Amino acid sequence: MKTIIYFSLLLMAFTVSAQNPKFNREKAKATIEAHLESLNLDKNQKIQFEEINKKHQKKLEKIKNSDQDRVTKFQYLKELRQERDEELKLLLNEEQFKMHEQFKIQNKKKMREEFKMRHNN
Repeated sequence: MKTIIYFSLLLMAFTVSAQNPKFNREKAKATIEAHLESLNLDKNQKIQFEEINKKHQKKLEKIKNSDQDRVTKFQYLKELRQERDEELKLLLNEEQFKMHEQFKIQNKKKMREEFKMRHNN
């Protein structure tokens, strides 16, 4: 099975509790796969989607491992997200991109809730 790492879920992986990282990675992977299935990508789109993800994953790792302060890293991540969204907008049809945007909104809400739960305990 190919591992496709979705950018927004990577951000969640950075905030994952060190107590149980394997579980969270598996949960993130399952969420990604479900999202990709819901987009109904054709074979060509799937290949291009994977290429976009790989390219942005490399850039993400570079930012993550840099010596920049958190604010600067956050700004770079925001720019990287926008760049990725522009590429996906060209790849996906209008309906797929709309579904992708809805997924991002839902995922962001889930991440915030999980963050609050971890830090309230």
